[in-house]
Amino acid sequence: MWLTTSNYKPADRFFDDFFTPAQKVSHNGLSVYDKDNVLSVKADLPGLEKKDINLEVKDGNLNISADRKVEIDEKAKVYTWGTADYQFSRSIKLPYAVDEGKIDAQYESGVLTVSLPRSEESKPKQIVVN
Repeated sequence: MWLTTSNYKPADRFFDDFFTPAQKVSHNGLSVYDKDNVLSVKADLPGLEKKDINLEVKDGNLNISADRKVEIDEKAKVYTWGTADYQFSRSIKLPYAVDEGKIDAQYESGVLTVSLPRSEESKPKQIVVN
């Protein structure tokens, strides 16, 4: 299932309240999907440097935040100004426990990609009936 919407709040509620691995959710430059017990998160964060991005796994959530401050010399004569400060903050409820020691994050060409492998403890276990 692919969900896109320009109305942020309903998509936000859907995303925060319900997510199953068979679904793919995308809105506002954020995609989350599961494949082979690895949850992948992609976030469009153009114009940032790696040092501007903060990631944290806490209480079953992946928290992504970024902050960019644009500065200009006070003595500069500005003819046009097309850049602005930028802040991004998103908390993604993880559908299962992840192996925090194996989380991988890459930032390239304005796209943050985070891979969160499912922990062994949270994988379904086959039970043999005797």
